[in-house]
Amino acid sequence: MKYFARINAIANRLERLAPSHRDPFRFHEEKSELVHELRRLADESAGLRAANDKHQGLCPRSLHMHVQ
Repeated sequence: MKYFARINAIANRLERLAPSHRDPFRFHEEKSELVHELRRLADESAGLRAANDKHQGLCPRSLHMHVQ
């Protein structure tokens, strides 16, 4: 699945995210899953940028900050 489709799917889930009185912990579990997925996408994206930048001899500043 392409990045924009994955981000759009996460946005749709986030749009529907709401606390529930029947299962109050589900909100926090779903929120944590969404955060994890977004961070994974960011890591994958940084890896692709780093691979592309190797060919140009550059390394993005955000990658240095993320690795620390």
